[in-house]
Amino acid sequence: MKNASSWVKKGYLDVDDFIQSASLHILNRSASYDPEHGTPFKTWVCVVARNYTISESKKLKKIITAKTRFDIVEGMDLEDFSILEPFQKIEESSESRERLTRLTGFLATLNESDKLLLEMMKDGLSKDEMMEITHKSGGNIDTCKSRLRQKILRYVKTLYK
Repeated sequence: MKNASSWVKKGYLDVDDFIQSASLHILNRSASYDPEHGTPFKTWVCVVARNYTISESKKLKKIITAKTRFDIVEGMDLEDFSILEPFQKIEESSESRERLTRLTGFLATLNESDKLLLEMMKDGLSKDEMMEITHKSGGNIDTCKSRLRQKILRYVKTLYK
């Protein structure tokens, strides 16, 4: 539970939901408990719960990391500066506008493959749909998406130095 507690504190995880899903996981795994191995049931339950917590924590970390990494570009109309207005002070407006203009310029320099991938991601296409359009394997799509995100993140970091 220690692994999950940090997610609870940050508001990413509801305690009751997590306990219920962990209990269901233990219940589903109960057929694999063998008292002949000499492990007490209480110990077995603790190990299963611990492993489940670690597994779910890793999944949640991937989801949160992926979401926060790409939120800056995904779904953004790169020509519409009004999306920034609620998030900035008046005196920061010109600086933010300049950053968005530079980011738009950077995105224009991407190769055609990256631009297509970015458009597909922005449109919310599934991996299968992307595979069909690009004729690439699922692993290749994942690699290309990861590399594109890294390119964009490296550039965005230069905007805030």
